[in-house]
Amino acid sequence: MAPLLAREPVDATLQIAKRACERYEQRGRQDGRTVQDWGQAEREIRKDEPHQ
Repeated sequence: MAPLLAREPVDATLQIAKRACERYEQRGRQDGRTVQDWGQAEREIRKDEPHQ
């Protein structure tokens, strides 16, 4: 039996930032929703991460 290898944690910060910027652009660059854009982007990116 092969030994189990631990996966290194993935730093998704750059992916989240990119997606949050995309959301900002899609809304016509309207200010005032930075936190909401980041939160939604984080949920979208993290839903694909493997759970431990």
